[in-house]
Amino acid sequence: MFHLKRFDFDLVEMRRSKINDLFEFPSVIDISPFKVEHLSDPSQPCQEDIFELVGVLVHQGTSENGHYYSYIRERPSPSGSMTQWLEFNDRDVDMFDHQSIPPYTFGGFYDDTFPRQQKNFSAYMLFYQRRSSIQQDHSEYMRSPFSGIAKVPVPSSLDKTIQDDNEGFVREYSLYDPCHTKFARQLLTNLRTINHGTCSEDHHQELQALSFVLEYLCQMLFRVKSTDIFDEIFLQLRKTMLSCPTCCHIALKWLATQEYALSNTLLQCLHPKARSLMRALLIDGLQFLREKDPAAYGIEGMDTDGETAHATPVTGILLEVVRRLESVVEESYVAARGWDDLYLTLCQLSNMGPVETSVLLSQGLLDFCLRIFCMHASPDIRTRDPEMWRVVEKKKRVYNRMIEFVYTLLSKMDINLPVVLDSRRVDRLEKYDRHGSKFTLSRDERYMLYLWHEENRALAALDRMLELFDHEKTEVFYPGEVLRWQLQSKDLRILRNIHTTIYEGVSMLQPPTSDPYVRAALAYCEACNDLAYVEQVIDAVAKAAHKLRDLGGQATIRFFRGLLHAENETILEERDADFFYEQCLVHSKRYSTSLLLFDDEGVRKATSQFLQELFTKYKDDAHATEKTLRPKYRAVRWLAAEMCAKIAEEHDQNTSRSYMQPMILICKILVRLLEQLQDTDDEVLENLRHPNDAANVQAYNYDLETQLQHWALDDDTPVSTGEGYEQSDYGSESDIGDDMLADL
Repeated sequence: MFHLKRFDFDLVEMRRSKINDLFEFPSVIDISPFKVEHLSDPSQPCQEDIFELVGVLVHQGTSENGHYYSYIRERPSPSGSMTQWLEFNDRDVDMFDHQSIPPYTFGGFYDDTFPRQQKNFSAYMLFYQRRSSIQQDHSEYMRSPFSGIAKVPVPSSLDKTIQDDNEGFVREYSLYDPCHTKFARQLLTNLRTINHGTCSEDHHQELQALSFVLEYLCQMLFRVKSTDIFDEIFLQLRKTMLSCPTCCHIALKWLATQEYALSNTLLQCLHPKARSLMRALLIDGLQFLREKDPAAYGIEGMDTDGETAHATPVTGILLEVVRRLESVVEESYVAARGWDDLYLTLCQLSNMGPVETSVLLSQGLLDFCLRIFCMHASPDIRTRDPEMWRVVEKKKRVYNRMIEFVYTLLSKMDINLPVVLDSRRVDRLEKYDRHGSKFTLSRDERYMLYLWHEENRALAALDRMLELFDHEKTEVFYPGEVLRWQLQSKDLRILRNIHTTIYEGVSMLQPPTSDPYVRAALAYCEACNDLAYVEQVIDAVAKAAHKLRDLGGQATIRFFRGLLHAENETILEERDADFFYEQCLVHSKRYSTSLLLFDDEGVRKATSQFLQELFTKYKDDAHATEKTLRPKYRAVRWLAAEMCAKIAEEHDQNTSRSYMQPMILICKILVRLLEQLQDTDDEVLENLRHPNDAANVQAYNYDLETQLQHWALDDDTPVSTGEGYEQSDYGSESDIGDDMLADL
């Protein structure tokens, strides 16, 4: 047996690699020159010892993933003949032409491609058998040319395994029969016809029919390539379940008691549509049973919303379904594809009422999710669940619904209430604060929410949620909502750690890694009650914006656009109603030029629109105080001069006119504002004039305008119509110098 060692470690790229080079190997090999006897005394003659190729193990793929299959020579067979070869590929066994061994196993390049490409399949291990052994086997089992295929007795244990496997194959084959699907569909359709439009008295027929159809669905949904044939079955299931509480209870009971049912349909099913249909069926069934049969649901004696409940249900279908969902969550490492549907189901279940939320909390589902987000910071948690850690290490874009579920539960909890020592032993509904309609955290939940990760200088759970959330999939930034909830804490140490997490994420990281923290910074500014902390975070975003060129622009302009309209009652009462408006103005020097020159056209245009709003539309000068107007016109003055110089510089460097158009538009608006300032007879505005304003306006009108007139328009350069600027006394805020900060 020869191992060809086709895997190596690339010291340049610091990763494993596969060697796909050509390697030819013989069908017959004489190993006598390599035996100890000959190597000890090469002068002595050696007797020939021939081995023949009888098997090749092939690897197809890369060093990180791939597939193994084998080519095996059928034996017993005459020595020296290649006779019959077979290909073993998982459950498939096919004939194989031994003359195809070179192109299918040697590796190297394809012969008929240009540019030449290496094959990703090649021999990984070679198996040779001594010729004398082949001859002995042939003589033992093939006594004459007419002996037929050699047969050997099969051990009884193996024989039973083969029979069971064959039986399973036949059953699985039957599942795919189109008539089977039709039968399952018609079984529900004709169910009530038999009883003249009603259910049977003892529901025995319904029990059998629903059990059969649900079993069929759970076995088929995650196996087939298309789920269109099941649409009618789902429709009939809904009609059956949502028209009779007993039928609904039968179906939900079956789903809750069969350990594979919800896992197959909500988690492992390949088809999003099918997972969505099953999720809707489950939630609608629970809501229907909740309304029609509270006793079977598990809330008998409670009001509809559970407001008078004093204990979490200990019986009923709700508890059984949640326990089954918990087991699916615990084993969800087997298929991350279904996480969105699984956690959306849990979100919808929690939103049904306090009773449902108490059951979810009592089953430890919040605790589980928080453990996921703390794994990177806690070796103990990783050791506790190694299978899940392997998934968490690799998967990056499957956490949105999980984070939404965490927020859904946290939004129903009060961070400042005394903790529950053991969530599984203490009834969460007993600790429910009915005055504030809030639950309390458990000790473990609170610990993980505020676990500090010193290496990252951040709260572990919040940091991980920010890192893993894919903001492009949803309009709601749920890590920001979790952040808002955490900022309700009265614990100064926790508030300080939250501030450090956001501040250092913005200031110490580089885009795009820092983008989630910039997005979270807006939520922080709207929810934090500490003015100094808010100012530090805004300052950090502005400083980082000054260095942007090709990454991070979208998150930054969204931050300042949101900040302009931000609401924070505590901060606005402490300062004034224009605090965030003034911050946008004060820091405009830092972010305006860099974002107007950003590589992405969308960012440049968005920045131009934002600056138009900031300086000409957000606040009329007539309604602004001198305290606000002073930094506004300092910003206008500074930015106009800066942009005039930059536009002239880019013109001399032959930069595209279309690339510079957003900055040209804003520069023109700012200069017109300075012109209006010179012409106004408003007493307050007259005090804001600067001796250099007239010279700056004249320089633009006579020098820069001349350059712009001779700057050729690109095909995609929009022609300015002046519509972006309105005649006005509009106001906003200003720049970042010490003199401007002093004005605030």
